[in-house]
Amino acid sequence: MRLGTDGAQFALAGANYIGVDLTEASVELARKKFDLSGLQGEFRVADAEKLDFADDSFDLVYSHGVLHHTPDTKQAVREIHRVLKPGGRAIVMLYHRGSYNYRIGIRVLRRAEPAC
Repeated sequence: MRLGTDGAQFALAGANYIGVDLTEASVELARKKFDLSGLQGEFRVADAEKLDFADDSFDLVYSHGVLHHTPDTKQAVREIHRVLKPGGRAIVMLYHRGSYNYRIGIRVLRRAEPAC
């Protein structure tokens, strides 16, 4: 969720948005973005491998560049399937380790950022 940028686009399009992240810092940044933008959303600190949602809760689960960082990616994918409603949709993006974004954006630039 990092800054809530994608979530804000969902909310602007009328979604009932619920965002989760492993860190309170990222959740707080997303809350601030929504507040500054006048958007409604719910935010929770959560582990992708143990989501605190009932089965069949969501029409859509969106994960951008997250799941390959979890210690047990297969469990995180099982959680996505568990919380999706029948006929629901998951949109997942994973970085390829050989990609420019992974090599430069993640391994170099993000490590140089100051901690939030």
